[in-house]
Amino acid sequence: SLIGQIHSHGPGYGVDLSPTDRMYGVAVPYYLSLVAPDYAVRPYTPLTECGVHVLQPGRGFRRLTTREINSRFELTQGKLPPLIVIGESQYG
Repeated sequence: SLIGQIHSHGPGYGVDLSPTDRMYGVAVPYYLSLVAPDYAVRPYTPLTECGVHVLQPGRGFRRLTTREINSRFELTQGKLPPLIVIGESQYG
């Protein structure tokens, strides 16, 4: 299942969704749209420095707060590519 996308904006454009992102982006309830800063050239950019937006039915995209990002996402590493886990962690 497709749950979201990640894209980047150039230096100075921030990590909010642009008018083009909002107008022409995927519009599926609870879809995630992540915006990495500076054309995503910094490999260790924390997720909290990205714009993490969720499409809420009837309200449009809303940017998640740092607190929401920290409580809803878990980045893991191992033999598989990093995995983003959304929601409660089963490990703690």
